Amino acid sequence: MTLVQLRRPGAPCFLSANVGIFDMSTTKMCVAAPESSLGLAIQSEVAQSFGLPTWGLAGATDSKTLDAQAGLESAFSILAQGLAGLNLIHDVGYMDMGMVCSADMLVLGNEGIGMTKRFLQGVEVNAETLARDVIEQVGPGGHYLQQDHTYNLFRKELWRPNLLARQGYDDWQQAGSKDMAQRIRERVVEILENHSVPPLPDNTVAALAKLKQKGEEELNTV
Repeated sequence: MTLVQLRRPGAPCFLSANVGIFDMSTTKMCVAAPESSLGLAIQSEVAQSFGLPTWGLAGATDSKTLDAQAGLESAFSILAQGLAGLNLIHDVGYMDMGMVCSADMLVLGNEGIGMTKRFLQGVEVNAETLARDVIEQVGPGGHYLQQDHTYNLFRKELWRPNLLARQGYDDWQQAGSKDMAQRIRERVVEILENHSVPPLPDNTVAALAKLKQKGEEELNTV
C-alpha cells in the first residue's frame, strides 16, 4: 500500500489474500474446506481494522458433480464469508478443486447467495415492524393474513427462492418429481435461450476504452 500511495497518492486500495488448504491424504488443494473460509474471515478482520475492502472465494465445491456435497460446501462458504464481512466474493461456480467452472454450479450458488443476503439483512425493529396496534386489533385467536400490514410487508420480509422445492408433495409429484439438479438444468437452459444483457451506454464504453488506453501507456513507460 505504501508503494501504491507513493506512486499515485490517493489511489484506492484493498487488502486480501488467498488461503490454500491441502487435504493431507491427497496433497490436493480444497477450495471448499472450512479452514479456507476461516482464514479468509481472519484476513477480513485485518483489512477491516485498516478500513480497507477485501475479497474472498466462496460458492465453490471440491465435488465432481452437482450433488449434496456441492450444495453443502457452496452454501457453507457463502454464508461463512458473508458473515465475516468480505466485500467481494468470487469463485462461485467452481468445482473439482477449482479445475472446472460450471454454469449449473453458478445457478446453485446464486440461490445460496440469495439466502445469505436475506440472513445478513437481519431483522429491522421499529414501530412499524413491531406493529403493536395490529397485534391489539387482531387479538388472541385471530390471524394476520387479511391485515394490510401483512400484505404491505411480506414481500420485503420473506425471501422467495427460485429453485427450492416448497410446494406440497402431491404438487411436486405432479410437476414431475424433479430434484434440484433437474430444476437447475432447466434454469440454465432457460437463461441461455432467453436472457439478454442490455448494452452498456456509449459514454461508458468510451470511458472504459480510455481507461484501458491510459493503463497500457503507463505500463509501457515503466
